[in-house]
Amino acid sequence: PLAAYCYWRMLPLSNRIVELIGYESMSADQCDVRQSVLRRRGQYEEAKRCIQAALAKNPEKAHTRGLLRVGLAEIYRHEGDWRNAESEVRTALAEAVEAEKQDPRQAARIYKHCADITDFVEQGDPLSGSQLRRKAQELAQATGARDQLLKL
Repeated sequence: PLAAYCYWRMLPLSNRIVELIGYESMSADQCDVRQSVLRRRGQYEEAKRCIQAALAKNPEKAHTRGLLRVGLAEIYRHEGDWRNAESEVRTALAEAVEAEKQDPRQAARIYKHCADITDFVEQGDPLSGSQLRRKAQELAQATGARDQLLKL
């Protein structure tokens, strides 16, 4: 019941924040949360605008850039644009490598999401979805991220 309540409340609350302060005043991390909410609720065009606003802020954290790129890859996958989805996955994976140095727990999240997308767009990719999941699992175990392990 709590999960269902949160699912239905997340979009109206996120919309309210945008009404109050707009994308210009939101941090890249706040935009990352919003784009995730929007994608979960099927609002892909707005999610894309949100991601573009966040990337324009040049986020300094690699994991934020990586998660935004994963969101964009998911949108392209949803649209059937496999070429751009694959390109965004590659960019997200490069950010994940950088994020491993700063925040391995967040890098695990990027690898996990990339694995899910790679399963759909895999066309001669050097890393398969199973390899990415294994990498995510190793990082999650190393950092004690039980929540991430449950999602794998």
